Amino acid sequence: MACDAIPSHESCVLPSGQLGSKIQDLRKLALCTRYIDDLWNPLMKKAKFQAIVKQIYPDWLKLGLEAEGEHVNYLDMTIWCSKTAAGEIEWHSKLYDKKVKMLEKGLKLNKFPHPESKLSKRCKYGVITSQLHRYNVACTQTREFLKPATAMYTEYVKKGYVIKTIDQYFEMFLRSNMKQISIKAVKQRYQKQPKQQKSQQK
Repeated sequence: MACDAIPSHESCVLPSGQLGSKIQDLRKLALCTRYIDDLWNPLMKKAKFQAIVKQIYPDWLKLGLEAEGEHVNYLDMTIWCSKTAAGEIEWHSKLYDKKVKMLEKGLKLNKFPHPESKLSKRCKYGVITSQLHRYNVACTQTREFLKPATAMYTEYVKKGYVIKTIDQYFEMFLRSNMKQISIKAVKQRYQKQPKQQKSQQK
């Protein structure tokens, strides 16, 4: 029977010190997340985590360390932690866009549809709403949210979209989801940008 393979309770008993250590490790592992072929381990020390992972996966699967340090890029976020004035630990995240490095290397990417395309108005401007939702989820700090939000605002203006309509979509999202920010904050950041940055190639 299948239950014959299950060890008895007595065989699983550990000394109290080892049991406490195991429980602590399990709590730390509970915050480890996986997405396809990426594992993010925020709490457990590297050597112990790698030893545990080695027991989980087969020997033929070679695992490599992609990143470590105070700031780690995971999925579309950069994640880090810092101490408050009271000495408490706070976790933070901001948007991490792999395409930025591609653009810096000269690769041309069309991030948003052309305003004269045959797509409906709701489809073309609706990208604003979906991207602002993405930024809001990824960014724990207002200033970090404003960076990609302003960049998207700039891209839409450069492409020739109607500024009044852009403002309406920004206002609708901010009023419903981020009442602490107004469209003025985005427009002020946009106006402060160097002219060269505003007139970059579309």
